[in-house]
Amino acid sequence: MSKGKQCYGNLTLYWQLDRPRNICLFSQTDKRPIYCWSKRLQGNYEGSFVLFESNKYSIVDIESKEVLMTETISVTWVFQESRQRRRWRLF
Repeated sequence: MSKGKQCYGNLTLYWQLDRPRNICLFSQTDKRPIYCWSKRLQGNYEGSFVLFESNKYSIVDIESKEVLMTETISVTWVFQESRQRRRWRLF
């Protein structure tokens, strides 16, 4: 992947708690939750993402605002973006 290009991927999340809670999954790039669960002991989420840079995802207890889990998806560039444009010649 070249620097500056979009990174596409799938996010799969499984979680389990010690007591039922109202929780939501958040991305650091968005103030609105990606998905929420009401009074659940366990759950899962499957979805896709498009990133330009590394991003953190968190599960938050909505009532207490306690962050229960945070995980980072890292974007690493394999190729540097070329600053020179290549000139093509057609014969």
